Amino acid sequence: MIPEPDGFEVLKILRSHHLNTPILMLTAKSTVPDKVTGLNEGADDYMTKPFNTEELLARVGALTRRKGSVVVNRLDYQDISLDLHSAVLNGNGESVQLSRKEFEVLKVFLYNPTMTITTESLITKVWGAESEATDNNVEVYISFIRKKLKYLGSKIAIKKIQCLGYRIEVQKC
Repeated sequence: MIPEPDGFEVLKILRSHHLNTPILMLTAKSTVPDKVTGLNEGADDYMTKPFNTEELLARVGALTRRKGSVVVNRLDYQDISLDLHSAVLNGNGESVQLSRKEFEVLKVFLYNPTMTITTESLITKVWGAESEATDNNVEVYISFIRKKLKYLGSKIAIKKIQCLGYRIEVQKC
């Protein structure tokens, strides 16, 4: 019941960053659909309040004994989904293949959907710290992504924030 982003969204963000740490959701949301959503989004266990401390400790102990990892195959945000294996962007029943650089640029935004990303940060993360890429390279690839988002009919837009960088925003209808 935390404010925006809610627990389910926090869970999606953590799993999209390939965090393999076991996650136990401890929440007041006790309906079966809430439990199913939490487990399907990547929670390893789900407990509702009020809870018994002894049971909580036993569940935490069980989670820490497990081995393995969580595999995240896609990043979802609003009305788009980015397949992390094929670099295919899906939305509104359509799909489009992204080039390697388009994929890397869009991934940065989807991993950080509420942040303004500086041009320098994009260059470092996508082209590398020693690259000779410039602001113009970033603008070109953002332009390519904007066209593909438009093709998909997405509400997502990449906005330039003067003197700061870029941010993804949801367009109002």
